[in-house]
Amino acid sequence: MPDEGSAVDVTELSAEHDEIALASTSRCSMVRVLTVGPNAGLQKVLTFPTLEAGGVNRASHVTSYCGGKGQGAALALNIWEPGTAAVASFLGGDSGVFCEDVLTSAGLETITEKVASTTRTCTMSPSGI
Repeated sequence: MPDEGSAVDVTELSAEHDEIALASTSRCSMVRVLTVGPNAGLQKVLTFPTLEAGGVNRASHVTSYCGGKGQGAALALNIWEPGTAAVASFLGGDSGVFCEDVLTSAGLETITEKVASTTRTCTMSPSGI
């Protein structure tokens, strides 16, 4: 700090302030979020070309993805700002392997506790049947 009455070079102070502001901004942009998804699920959505009540209906397409509130939040955060989210889950069986593969393929860091029971599977059709 200059002595009272001495001249101050304002350009030096301005450059120093800019460096501090830049360092502060870069630290703030590295926020990390850990979501906890204790109830992950393998979600399957069946698509039917037509539905016949009381008849045999065969799905023409099945869409599978990893569901669960924590998993969905982490996936959304990762789309919004890649590299900022991680997810902790309890996963088991082939459906658990599928969910972990989906999450890591999306670029999420995962913390997985392997469990003996199989991760739940939820199956639905868009028509609600």
